[in-house]
Amino acid sequence: MMSSPAIAVIWMRFGPYHLARLRAAGHRFTESDLSVHGIEIARTDSDYAWDVTEGADGFHRHTIFTNEDYASLSAKRIAEGVRQILSDLSPRAVAINGWGVPEAQAALKWCRRNNVIAILMSETLRSSRQRNPLKEMAKSFVVKKYDAALVGGTPHKEYVRSLGLPAERIFFGYDAVDNDHFSNGARSAREHSTKTRHDLSLPERYFYCNTRFLPRKNIDGLLRAYDVYRRNTDGEPWGLVISGSGETAKELRALEHSLKLDGVVWTGFLQYEQLPACYGLASAFIHPAKAEAWGLVLNEAAASGLPILSSVNVGAAHELLRHGENGFLFDPESNQSMARAMTDIASLSDKERLDLGAASRRIVADWSPARFAEGLASALECAEKTRIPVASG
Repeated sequence: MMSSPAIAVIWMRFGPYHLARLRAAGHRFTESDLSVHGIEIARTDSDYAWDVTEGADGFHRHTIFTNEDYASLSAKRIAEGVRQILSDLSPRAVAINGWGVPEAQAALKWCRRNNVIAILMSETLRSSRQRNPLKEMAKSFVVKKYDAALVGGTPHKEYVRSLGLPAERIFFGYDAVDNDHFSNGARSAREHSTKTRHDLSLPERYFYCNTRFLPRKNIDGLLRAYDVYRRNTDGEPWGLVISGSGETAKELRALEHSLKLDGVVWTGFLQYEQLPACYGLASAFIHPAKAEAWGLVLNEAAASGLPILSSVNVGAAHELLRHGENGFLFDPESNQSMARAMTDIASLSDKERLDLGAASRRIVADWSPARFAEGLASALECAEKTRIPVASG
């Protein structure tokens, strides 16, 4: 098959984060005379309540199923759609979203059959629980078929390497957000803090948590830890502002009521344009998840210039949180550990917290969409130098 000077990037659907990365890739690959084609399977999905995000600045946008939700699609229809769009585009390389979802399986198979470079995009890390050896063997069989990989950070690279892809073919930069969107929005909120705080009914000082309401996100643990913090603080306790939605919402409100907990503000799900204001007026960000492959909210909080409190089980914390320099780590299984982190950050002076927030901005500056683009370019260059073409797979 004769390939075109193009690289395709596949995701389930495009949210604001994907578009930021695709824009950066489009800009970067003009240097290589390659066009970037972003492929989304559907425009909506059941996991994220984002508004449909328009735009294709600097890249070509393709939606396979324009009027259907991802959850309504069968694996067979997704595979057929992926094969068709890739055959139409004939790209030189395809960056693929993992190894387990139907579009990833179809795209990898298409690449192998057509001698096209396949680049794995992954934020999966090794779980603390015991993994099934047979499943790990099956994953390894698949991962070895990729020519290179773009991953989130160090633990994600180690996991992909353990599945059989050589370390020299694995690159960083997969997980990035539009840092400027959060930095500029947070600064604007602070410049108009009185009005913004009033409009959004936000406390003077508060811990901020932005997440989906799922069991593994540990919001129930956060509420219990916040209760411990409030009962043990010497001064005026900070508020707790929680944004998001999800399946455990009713249970969480019931827990708040049973704890007779004061100080909690529930904003509901916030769209991308609304988020910087809540970050900007927060005193610190907290992410209590028991399991989180990456956690882009840490990117958002760091770009907004916040001190960060994070569970040790959050993948992004390995790269974006330096304990004592821009925040504190805690054990998500321990309410006392989480409450102690809250107390530690609240006991600092305003200047000390500002210094931690400034450190967050410096750290996340290295994890921008431009890094995604550079990582993707490096993965492509590496694959072109090292791959051995195959007839099928």
